[in-house]
Parts: sequence; C-alpha cells; structure tokens
Amino acid sequence: MLRRLHGLKLPDAIIWASAKVTGRTLATRDAKDFPLDDLSVCCPYRL
Repeated sequence: MLRRLHGLKLPDAIIWASAKVTGRTLATRDAKDFPLDDLSVCCPYRL
C-alpha cells in the first residue's frame, strides 16, 4: 500500500513499513523519497 500511495521503491517501502508496524519514527536523510509531512517520518539533519 505504501508503494502505491507514495510511489516508493520496494526497499524503501519495507523500511518504512517496518518502522510503522513497530510504532517507531523513521529518521532518514532521504527527504525526496519519504513524505516528511507524515508524523512517522522525520529528517533530523535538515538545515
């Protein structure tokens, strides 16, 4: 479902789904592939 909704590649969808299922926040530097407006995704390295 994440792949269809956000146009993710399979490895990115697996990483994000794993974070969502375990109730964790995904910290990533890959801001172009993950929607930063979702509360389960954050980019702690943004300047």
